[in-house]
Amino acid sequence: MAATDLVGIVPRRMAVKVAIAEGLAVHPLPFALPPTLLAMIWHRRNSASHAHAWLRDQVSEILTLLDDLEQSSVGSLVLGSAGNLD
Repeated sequence: MAATDLVGIVPRRMAVKVAIAEGLAVHPLPFALPPTLLAMIWHRRNSASHAHAWLRDQVSEILTLLDDLEQSSVGSLVLGSAGNLD
């Protein structure tokens, strides 16, 4: 919401998309953040499931593409109301 004094730290690509749609300001973080580790975990009974394997492959492919894009523009952004951050 553009009419709030709240801020959030989100990945750069998400921040830009949300900012455009919601009229928010996007600012670089004033400090460095360590990389975030994402992992998929499932019960072994689902390992042989073709549907489950397909879903894992889809998630892995999408996250790999996003990671490649993020590496080319490393960093996260602060997302907040357009008038609230200097």
